[in-house]
Amino acid sequence: QKIDPLGVLRQVFSVRNQRTALISSFVMVIGHFSIIPFITPYMVLNLGFPQRDLYLIYLIGGLLTIVSAPLVGRLADRYGKYRMFLLMGLFSLIPTFLITHMEAWPMWVLLTITGLFFIGTNGRMVPFQALVSSTVEPQQRGSFLSVNSSMQQLATASAANIGGWIIADGPQKELLNYGLVGWLAIGTVSISLYLARNIKAVS
Repeated sequence: QKIDPLGVLRQVFSVRNQRTALISSFVMVIGHFSIIPFITPYMVLNLGFPQRDLYLIYLIGGLLTIVSAPLVGRLADRYGKYRMFLLMGLFSLIPTFLITHMEAWPMWVLLTITGLFFIGTNGRMVPFQALVSSTVEPQQRGSFLSVNSSMQQLATASAANIGGWIIADGPQKELLNYGLVGWLAIGTVSISLYLARNIKAVS
């Protein structure tokens, strides 16, 4: 049977609950990926973080995520998906602010901030993905999640471009206006937290 892509899109976007979930997803990813591409350049160029030690950011962040993500998932099952999304989303705003306003602090402080950023941003995605996937009946979930994935990829590309428009090179090749990008991320994530409160689980 021939599949009509436009028909699938119309079907997905015609349902208000699914539309709200997709918009929330798009907005949150904007906040997430507007700052991520510039973390390591900012730390190296602005803070003098040794380039040879950059792997520590992702090593520590990855290890913390391995521990924290399953815990967040269990708490979401126990206390509710939106409640945990709201909690982790609000928590993530703290390291988001810190990571875009860091100064040349000791390495352990910088790694602590980036580690908290990984915990917060990945922690909010766990209950959010579960919340979004619950907005559609199982027989329609494949098409809906495909559209959601496409929306997130579009948001990723848009976020990187928006961040690139805001950030400028300073006289010493340092990055300027990264703090403004941080405020953009905080604002968009806050909007997604507000929108997601209207998402209703149907399955």
